[in-house]
Amino acid sequence: VTAYREHLRQFVEIVKPDLISYDHYHFRATTDGSDYFLNLALVREAALAGEVPFLNVVQAAAMGLGWRTPNGDEGRFLAYTTLAYGGQGIFQFVYNAWEGSEHWGGVVNVDRTPTPLGKALRQINPEFVAIGEQLQPLTSLGAYHLGTVPEGGAGLPADACFTLDPQVAPKKERGKGSILLGYFGTKGNPTHVLVVNLDHTRAVTTTVVSPGPMEVFDAKERKWSRTSSDGSRAKVSLMAGGGKLLRLRARP
Repeated sequence: VTAYREHLRQFVEIVKPDLISYDHYHFRATTDGSDYFLNLALVREAALAGEVPFLNVVQAAAMGLGWRTPNGDEGRFLAYTTLAYGGQGIFQFVYNAWEGSEHWGGVVNVDRTPTPLGKALRQINPEFVAIGEQLQPLTSLGAYHLGTVPEGGAGLPADACFTLDPQVAPKKERGKGSILLGYFGTKGNPTHVLVVNLDHTRAVTTTVVSPGPMEVFDAKERKWSRTSSDGSRAKVSLMAGGGKLLRLRARP
């Protein structure tokens, strides 16, 4: 970790890139990897320090024995976790597994018809763009894990302005029942939160609590709407691996 952090620092300082692009493949044959969020956190840190955006090249295929092809819910998990950590772009590796390739799966088949993941990305990718456009003018202020805190991840601070009710108890099994909160705002003041369900096997419902009235973003319709009468508590339903973007309602 120390060496890679220094490598990233030198890369930004010496190369002066317009953006940071990196690959990380998370889904093994029978389990999920252990350092996906560690990699996200280190790249996010370097991008913020260098004031450059970053994009995530995520897994869309099995890279031989020992790997699995992600399904649509897992593809959604990769997209929304990237957004919650402040990522502004996403690529799928590989787009197509050509005939004779050592990869299989991808976004399209050899005959250019969409794979099951490719069909799911027809909904996921437009949502990624819609939410990304809302977050792009803002600064990523934090990415906080509720439930299991993975290696490289951060738990929710005691004085956090956006929280959940009920609180999420620590989990022994990684991802199951865990929630990720991505904080965004300006001048260090959080105004937006992206709530992500880290369980890519089932949907969950939770309640977001904030210091004031909130609005929720419809990524499909690309519009904001009020949450409730007072708005300081918002019940949200999260698809497997999915998320919802909320913001504090602007005062007159």
